[in-house]
Formats: sequence, C-alpha cells, structure tokens
Amino acid sequence: MAKGKKDKTENTNDGNSQAGDDAVSITDDVRGAEYYHGLIPRMDAEPLLKREGDFLLRKTEHSPGMIVLALSCKTENGVKHFMINQDPSGTFYLEHHHEKSIADLIAWHL
Repeated sequence: MAKGKKDKTENTNDGNSQAGDDAVSITDDVRGAEYYHGLIPRMDAEPLLKREGDFLLRKTEHSPGMIVLALSCKTENGVKHFMINQDPSGTFYLEHHHEKSIADLIAWHL
C-alpha cells in the first residue's frame, strides 16, 4: 500500500477534523504508516483492498467541509467502512474500545 500524503488538520472533540494551516494533525502518529492513504473517497479505497483482512486508514469528506477518519477493511462479505471517533477526553475509538492514539487503536484490532 502507498504511503500517506502530507496534510494538516486540527483535532476536534468528536473525531472530525477541518483544514487548518498551523494545526496539529490527528494523523501524525500514522502519517508514515503503510496503511495510511490520506484523503481518498470510499470508491477509491475499495479497489486497493484485494484480500480478506486487508485494511487502510483514510480521511474522507463526510459532509461538505467536514473531514473524518475512516478505517476500510476487506471482509468475506465485501469492504466495510468504520468511522474512527474521538471522545471528549481525547481518546480514539471504534465501537467500544478506546486508545490514546490512532496507531494504538489499529494495533489493538490487529
């Protein structure tokens, strides 16, 4: 998988992000990871996932001007997309498991 693109976003309490010139990115801990693909839509992500178990982390425009993180995974039933959320304390989660960083959250699910 390709390396992620450089970008700057700012952290918000709900896991969503908006573009900012001097903001700290919530993806700083995964930017160089092989599975991070930057800002790509669902339709571009799906063909990259060839085998069951393949996954990638991406940013996507959830609604006009609202960028969110999504984890796209190839399953036996096709590709599933999960939004990564952030609680008010700053931890990231998918469903019920929380971690301090996105990299830790992904590692826990592997």
